[in-house]
Amino acid sequence: MSDTQVQNRFTLPVTTILKKRYQITKVIGIGGFGITYKVRDTYTDKVYAMKEYAPSSLCTRAADGLQLKPLSQDKVTALEHGRVRFLEEADMLRQLDSIAGIVPVMDCFNENHTSYFVMQFVEGVSLKEHLQAHDGRLGIGETLSIIGGVAYALNRVHEKKGICHRDLSPDNIFVTKNNEVRVIDFGNAKNMLSQDGQTSSIALKPGFAPPEQYSSKGNQGSYTDVYALAGTMYYCLTGMMIPAAPERMNGEEYIPLREIFPELTQSFSNAVDHALKLDYKERTQNMGQFMAELKLDTTLYEDKVMISPYVEMVKGVNVGRRWNILKDTCITVGRSKKSDIAFPNDLYISKRHCEVYYDSEKDLFYIEDYSTNGTYVEGSRIAQGALHKMMPGQTFAIGDKNTVMKVGVMHV
Repeated sequence: MSDTQVQNRFTLPVTTILKKRYQITKVIGIGGFGITYKVRDTYTDKVYAMKEYAPSSLCTRAADGLQLKPLSQDKVTALEHGRVRFLEEADMLRQLDSIAGIVPVMDCFNENHTSYFVMQFVEGVSLKEHLQAHDGRLGIGETLSIIGGVAYALNRVHEKKGICHRDLSPDNIFVTKNNEVRVIDFGNAKNMLSQDGQTSSIALKPGFAPPEQYSSKGNQGSYTDVYALAGTMYYCLTGMMIPAAPERMNGEEYIPLREIFPELTQSFSNAVDHALKLDYKERTQNMGQFMAELKLDTTLYEDKVMISPYVEMVKGVNVGRRWNILKDTCITVGRSKKSDIAFPNDLYISKRHCEVYYDSEKDLFYIEDYSTNGTYVEGSRIAQGALHKMMPGQTFAIGDKNTVMKVGVMHV
């Protein structure tokens, strides 16, 4: 049996609908731990990417072609551990939804004895593929544009969320069709603020991972991502990886950039050397410092988007209509004409039915029900008078469930 036939048997069939909502239209890619699909949201007719946790070394597709099952009983524990890590990645990405340069997650759910998350669909290629299409090297201008965009995004991730990526390389930087950059694959990301006194699992790519990632007890932080990004920058400019950290610690050296490109300034070459120091205490400590030493104009990378939370009608009257929610304020839904979203002729809807609130700090929505006939989130009735958390992309129904709305965040 050919590799293609095996892959076709392992992936979900095209046209499969998950969560009674997401219809698979194409298989985008198959990795060691999962499958990425292109899907259409049948509620809104929008296109998204969807990742399925499906490690081929641990599981196989059941006879129905949908559900996953462990290859053997001794794989069960590892399979479940990996699924938990997969959900952690989804949760991590949801925390970063408001940061430009990070692909936002719209939804997450369990089905077919595994887990899925739905994210923004972006057309483009990985930086590794982009390099291959350009004979393995990029010019200084394009390199700085890409590295600057990544540095700016990660600087905000580090400062706002205290999270470091820990797996940065040309594989995990995405160059879009519009020549914008996105940082992807946060599966190994770690909250830097919760590491004190704890061991950190090892996640590394030789040539990009710093020494502290070769020890389960290594101190990791923003400087860990700085080293990986500097190694990526070196690779973009020279087409060569720097020696792996253990080899460098044993005396193997890399050629400084200025020896390869004499036209570069000494300060530029020194900035890269500083970011590649083996001792993290001597290294460039954060992305802001790295950008400053490279003399990058940060205004070029400032967010070119505005975050606009909204409620959108997906079933009932006025399908497709949106109501914007101001940050840190609530929007009221009810039969009263004074409601922000009013349904004056629907007797199943209470005068003051529910309120939807957007928390810009947590990038979450909250809904509170005050009604007689109930408010339902993803099909389940929520407790009256209690705040219920909703993620961007989730839906809620009110009254007789024939009125359905979705919460979301638009980047404009």
